[in-house]
Amino acid sequence: METHTLEEYLEAIRTAEKSADYDAMLKLCQQAAQEFPSVDEVKGYLHDAQAHYVTEKLESDVVKELVKKEDYVTLYAVYQKLFLVFPESKKLKKLLNKVEKKVEYAHSHQQQIYLKDGKVKIHALMKEKKYDEALQACYELKTYAPKDKTLEDLTQKVRAKRDSGIEVILTAFYKEAIPKLSKSYEANKEAFIRV
Repeated sequence: METHTLEEYLEAIRTAEKSADYDAMLKLCQQAAQEFPSVDEVKGYLHDAQAHYVTEKLESDVVKELVKKEDYVTLYAVYQKLFLVFPESKKLKKLLNKVEKKVEYAHSHQQQIYLKDGKVKIHALMKEKKYDEALQACYELKTYAPKDKTLEDLTQKVRAKRDSGIEVILTAFYKEAIPKLSKSYEANKEAFIRV
């Protein structure tokens, strides 16, 4: 790292500020603050550089486009990076909180849509009497909404349908198998082993 005198840093910082080159100003101020941490004038310029840099980025076309597109996830990431540069910015704190709420709302809304679509899929599977698949879909949805009462009720309903379907199959099997076993036993009693 190249070292400079305090006066060289201050002159370069003033030049960058006059030309509104806030990226360069911030970089110079950060370097000066590392070499001259106790100099109040450097601290003051660093604070100004941070404020100018953040303001410039907040008013940039990129940020305006993200706001226009309502791309709150990306906007939140941008604000977080700017917050690392200037954590004292009250405006940035307000923007971060506002965007964070919009991201949370979007996530919650997306989760509700997913849950609703999943329930529709489960009902369709039940109509097709695909109870095992419907039950699997219930378990998958429960990972997203473990406390959803209507999903719990739906899961119980699917389980009951599946179990009643198994009972019907077993009853039909036994109705057919028991008479055949009885006939086979009567015809050949010696071949059967008593337990």
